[in-house]
Amino acid sequence: MLYPLAFERIRISLLGGDYKDDDAYPGVALYHEGIDLIAVVSTDEDVWSLRVRGQLMNKTWSNIAIRWEKTYTTNSGGLEVSAKQKLEQAG
Repeated sequence: MLYPLAFERIRISLLGGDYKDDDAYPGVALYHEGIDLIAVVSTDEDVWSLRVRGQLMNKTWSNIAIRWEKTYTTNSGGLEVSAKQKLEQAG
């Protein structure tokens, strides 16, 4: 029987920005889990999360940017993550 691999979630940057069950903690967080980069933006009411697939090399410089914008037409906002000049978007 094969079991899925479990990777440790490594915090890159954390300024709040987390959620558990129905509780949201305001702020921004950036994690590295396996080969995924995870960005979380949270308010008291809403949470935006984006998982980007891509290997980050150890002991090397990586330029990572997070951009969040609240759109007033949908009131849901948008989250973007750019790592190593590759832009990923969540709507």
